[in-house]
Amino acid sequence: MSKHVVEPNVSTYHIVLEGLFKVGCCSLGVKLFNEMHLQPNIILTYMIVLDGLCDNNKVDKALSLFHLMGDNKLNSEIPVYNV
Repeated sequence: MSKHVVEPNVSTYHIVLEGLFKVGCCSLGVKLFNEMHLQPNIILTYMIVLDGLCDNNKVDKALSLFHLMGDNKLNSEIPVYNV
């Protein structure tokens, strides 16, 4: 029997993040976000986390993360502002 190890890609992380926030597991979602912080397509990742935090009434954490984006000079695009 062969053993295959499949590393998750950024799309997999996005699906898991969306699911965690949808069921209210904000702390797990933020923990996963922190672990995958250097993955490509980081703007979409930030958008998912910001949306999830706002949907779970964690607006203060979402604002802190949004300001961190600016501090890190991330190019925030229009969809981020729609959160």
